Order: sequence, then structure tokens, then C-alpha cells
Amino acid sequence: MHIENTIPDFLAVYESNKDFRMPDLEKNIYGYSEIFDQYFPNHCPKTEERLQIIAKYPSKIDDIRRISEQLPTIIKDIEALARRKASARNGINDPYKKRVLE
Repeated sequence: MHIENTIPDFLAVYESNKDFRMPDLEKNIYGYSEIFDQYFPNHCPKTEERLQIIAKYPSKIDDIRRISEQLPTIIKDIEALARRKASARNGINDPYKKRVLE
């Protein structure tokens, strides 16, 4: 399992544009197409209206920055938990094999 933190790249694109629009979002998405091809159709419509929410609620960018700072630790913990569960599911109790998988 691999989890990608795309927030820093989003913030870099967002903060480099005074008038953040769909082409700016598309530039960010392009680098993570394998993630966002699944995300947008199922979770979040990719529309100008959605982007305007950021302008309407600027404090949300601070929330996004905060979670971005916390996310690396959260991702590391989740990936470790997933490895442990996969090891248990596969019956890997040999300490050597566990080290190799980590």
C-alpha cells in the first residue's frame, strides 16, 4: 500500500496564482492522474463552483496547510498498520520475513 500526499503540490500551485481557476487545478492533477481519475468522479466534482469555495472560505486553506503538516505521520502509521495486517493475513510470523517486508 502506498498513500501519496498531494497537498504540498496543490498548495504550491494555489499560492502561485492570485486567481486560482480550473486550469491551475488541472496542472496539479496532471502529476497525479492515477489518483485523481478515481477521486473526482466518486468523491468531489471538478467544477469552478468547487474552486470558488476556497475563495469564499479562505480560512480553509489554513486547515489544508495544517492537515498537510500532519499527513506524513498519519500516512506512515497507516502504511505500517497495513503492512502488519497483510503480514498477519499471510501468516508471516518469522521476524526475518517481517523485517524484509518493512
